[in-house]
Amino acid sequence: MTSDDDISQQRLKAIIELEKVLETAFVSNLSADIKEQLIRSELMLDRFAAEKAIEIIKCYASVMQHALFDAVRDQRLEVESDHLIRESAVEKIIQAGFFPAKAHVPKQLTTVAPRNISRTLQGSSTTLGAHLLAVFLLGSENELIELKRSDPTFVDFVANLIQLRGHGNKQQSDFSRDDMESLKNNAFKAIKIITEVF
Repeated sequence: MTSDDDISQQRLKAIIELEKVLETAFVSNLSADIKEQLIRSELMLDRFAAEKAIEIIKCYASVMQHALFDAVRDQRLEVESDHLIRESAVEKIIQAGFFPAKAHVPKQLTTVAPRNISRTLQGSSTTLGAHLLAVFLLGSENELIELKRSDPTFVDFVANLIQLRGHGNKQQSDFSRDDMESLKNNAFKAIKIITEVF
């Protein structure tokens, strides 16, 4: 049984680790939701067990969704029809240079429900895929090009995170601590890039 002091010490240790990796000023400027999810993931990673891998993945997916939501929080796009919304977002991903053609865009993005994208564009939090596509619809051409320049694998990373959170090819129980550390490093990198670009 852990005491309140033990829990406080563990949380403090997690915060110190986050501040060491992401820098204190960066962590202090994160929204409370993102910070709490990162602390939670650090606490679970500290006591890593393969059966908890999916919970850690869900934390990182939630962090990415919040970060993408925050990136375009104050922007709205009026959509008259959901019909072409997904195709427009995918086209912007291609135009930014992430993929040469639609056939190369991960299916986790080409199958996002258009109604979820529309709801995200109106300020509702829906799905990680919808938030990523909304960023491409709302971001300026310069922002999207800078995102590509900063991390050419950004879209692939988010699509992979969507797949892992669902039922990906790799059983979550097959994840090692090293796999989780790699996922953590990529999530941290992506969060920093989102906040710097948008």
